[in-house]
Amino acid sequence: MTTDPFGGSRVIEQVRGGMTVVDPAGDTIGTVKEVRLGDPDAATAQGQGSDLLGDEGPPAGARERLLRVGYLRINAKGLFAGDRWAAGDEITDVTDDVVHLSVTKDGLVH
Repeated sequence: MTTDPFGGSRVIEQVRGGMTVVDPAGDTIGTVKEVRLGDPDAATAQGQGSDLLGDEGPPAGARERLLRVGYLRINAKGLFAGDRWAAGDEITDVTDDVVHLSVTKDGLVH
């Protein structure tokens, strides 16, 4: 795990597209569609637009926070499939091409 000089975790830097994403119980949420690192030292998200996939990026209610702390866009599977967003600080570990989150699928931004 990589740490920044202020003692915070930058585990998001280990995440790559296509990795499996699991919740705290180990249940599969989906796969990583996009990784955005963000800038936790930024006062605002101004100038950190998300047009990498040709769309507006994270939902408006969570956009500023996600752009600042970084995020994963997850291609969720199951009955309510679709994109979900996990903040960089919701990633607890990355091992063997699996991203472990601290929240369940229901706790993710969508």
